[in-house]
Amino acid sequence: MSESRKVRVAILYGGRSAEHEVSVVSARSVMAAIDRSKYDVVPIAITKAGRWTLPEKTPDELEAPKGSLPGTGEDGTGVALMREPTGAELKPLAGGAAMGAVDVVFPVLHGPYGEDGTVQGMLELADVAYVGAGVLASALGMDKEMQKQLFRSRGLPVVPYVHVHAEDWQRGAESVMELAADEIGLPCFTKPARLGSSIGVSRCTTPDELRAGVELALQHDSKVLVEKAIAGRELECAVLGNDEPEASIVRNASTASRRISSVTLSGRGAGMRSSLPSSIYFASKS
Repeated sequence: MSESRKVRVAILYGGRSAEHEVSVVSARSVMAAIDRSKYDVVPIAITKAGRWTLPEKTPDELEAPKGSLPGTGEDGTGVALMREPTGAELKPLAGGAAMGAVDVVFPVLHGPYGEDGTVQGMLELADVAYVGAGVLASALGMDKEMQKQLFRSRGLPVVPYVHVHAEDWQRGAESVMELAADEIGLPCFTKPARLGSSIGVSRCTTPDELRAGVELALQHDSKVLVEKAIAGRELECAVLGNDEPEASIVRNASTASRRISSVTLSGRGAGMRSSLPSSIYFASKS
């Protein structure tokens, strides 16, 4: 790459997961914030069917009915990311000349087939530079049950939980209900083990709600967590870098309502707000 040419960044968004629309909104944020004087941005939409396209409409141009989030749609030129001796290139699936080089891929994908190590492994195999966590970190970050095992092995406290496989539920739902009642109790949360925090999550206060919560979560994943509901604070901190990581300030995330939706998490709702925790603020001043 010549010094005079901008770094060409492929923004990868959409995807096959239930969080497809949330990814589109995240791509909007990335494209709005990226420095166009340094980077040449190429949006690549992955449709819900898994087709990679150069979309007819960018994330900013997509619209959705009030109260919902936009999807990528199916329109666009089908493309493939090919590894050539000179580097990675975009090529149309219908044939023809290459559409230019890609220097780095920025996956802005949520959930399975994007944030779980699958896309990262593909990019590693193709020897294409990419933004974000690697294969192992992505996989562990997505699978909450394996993540908890890792945390526990390092001496970190984790919220009490049990995990339920679809096969266990099919063979004996009542046995699973008894286990959850004995080990976790009520109130509790049910959630897909390998999805984000906005899809298939339920707060359960009765056995009937617990049963419905497990069944809802199983619609999105074959492995489900049942976690004890605790009173606590949610703190968020971003970390950037590999050998010399840098951490952002710690912020306190709170919800104004009990139910958290994908619209809320994407910034479209009024339920989420962030602030610097006072205990951390005063500690930093001392």
